[in-house]
Amino acid sequence: MMRAKSQTPHETGLLEYLEDIIGTDKYVERIEECAKQLEVLNEARQGQVNRVKIAEKEREGLEGEKLAAEAYLHKDAERLGTQSKIFQRFMHDGQRNLTKIEGNVRELEAKLKHEQDKFKTYNKDLKEAENRQV
Repeated sequence: MMRAKSQTPHETGLLEYLEDIIGTDKYVERIEECAKQLEVLNEARQGQVNRVKIAEKEREGLEGEKLAAEAYLHKDAERLGTQSKIFQRFMHDGQRNLTKIEGNVRELEAKLKHEQDKFKTYNKDLKEAENRQV
């Protein structure tokens, strides 16, 4: 009785016998070469998978620092926003004060003009009175 598959490459089992009859024994070498190539590629793939796992562990290790940096940036953005609001408030108050001061200046200039006109009138009256006295 024939075994299903030979135990060594030099023996003939039922599988080898059928391959010889069908003619598929010519593919055995190519299949073995492909199996070796597959093994080499699997080893390379496993190396890449290990590198990816190491990179993921490193990335996870940096997660805390990333969160701290993001928190810092968020606080800094919040600070800048608040500072911007304060400066805008100062600008608004300054503009309002400037408008008020400009109004006061115009009012004082009008009073000054009025007082200068009064002074000219008094001065003119004084000279006329002096001329009559002389």
